[in-house]
Amino acid sequence: MTPASRARTLRSMRVLLTSVVLGGVLAASAAAAGVVPQALVIRAADVPAGYRLDAESSGVRTNAQEAKEYPESARLFRRWGRVTGMQMIFERGERTIEARADVFRSPSGSREMLRWADRQVRLSGIRGIERENVRLGAGGFLVAAGPTNEVYVYWRYRTVWSALGGPGLAKAQVLALARVQQRRIASALR
Repeated sequence: MTPASRARTLRSMRVLLTSVVLGGVLAASAAAAGVVPQALVIRAADVPAGYRLDAESSGVRTNAQEAKEYPESARLFRRWGRVTGMQMIFERGERTIEARADVFRSPSGSREMLRWADRQVRLSGIRGIERENVRLGAGGFLVAAGPTNEVYVYWRYRTVWSALGGPGLAKAQVLALARVQQRRIASALR
């Protein structure tokens, strides 16, 4: 192969690789934008009997809503490429099941959100927190706060970051519900 033909081949390979990578990024962004947030979280039929949906606190969570309630989130969500999210809250007396899923343009956004959540848990200052890694989606962790009797699991899968838990729930119950939510997420991202 001559030096000139080698240079042409390398240029062609660079163009091909760039278009493949760019195509993958654009496809991931288009896929994230096309995800229906309601398909990502547990539903009333998934929770134990006796829990009622808190319709006022449940629903799609836009970036504008998040920024209004949590101003610091605007900068982070912009940097991480958050597209939208969904929150469902079910109540039964003092017990609450909170489920959430946030969609990002790329997996790096959901990865950064998971890291941020982990840092927040570690910085919370709550005594007696138990933290353990869990095999859910592409990885996550479970937090049990003994003094407040709360259990939450946080995880990510592709472009989605997710959380589920609440006060008065057992670890096994939280993990079982999180697995149901993870199946919904995997199905929605097909």
